[in-house]
Amino acid sequence: EEGADRWAAETVSRARQGVSEFRMPDGRWIQHESCRTGDGGGVTVLTDISLQKRGAEAMAAARDTAEAANRAKSEFLANMSHEIRTPLNGVLGIAEVLVRTELSGQQRELVGLGQSSGRLLNGLLTDLLDLARVEAGAIELRPEPTDLADLLISVRDLFGGSAEQKGLTLQ
Repeated sequence: EEGADRWAAETVSRARQGVSEFRMPDGRWIQHESCRTGDGGGVTVLTDISLQKRGAEAMAAARDTAEAANRAKSEFLANMSHEIRTPLNGVLGIAEVLVRTELSGQQRELVGLGQSSGRLLNGLLTDLLDLARVEAGAIELRPEPTDLADLLISVRDLFGGSAEQKGLTLQ
């Protein structure tokens, strides 16, 4: 009984201090509202808000879980982009050496396509790293000039063969 008396005294004290919510010993949450009446009396309303509190706790837990999953995803993307970039740089280096050797026209075109594809993949990896930076709040935007004609040619070179195999025209 002593614990219940102490709880009741603390609850009354908090209510007088303007605290409008308190937890019952059985775990329920109660909202306390009171106001004076015109004749000097008072009205007190006690509302069980346990469901709302549990809902708010569940939402907070779900938010925390989603934020943790998002952080894990961003770390994974950043790590994978670094892991992929290393062998990609090796492939691009080999293509650079190949382009300096004696090649037929078709071989030179294929090496050029490999270089172009590698640069595009490198750009995608950079975009993944940028996404991780955006999510971490550490992104810096830098406008860079782009040659639109070169960009269109690289897209045509990259997807032209695939379109042709499917009987499509790439324009």
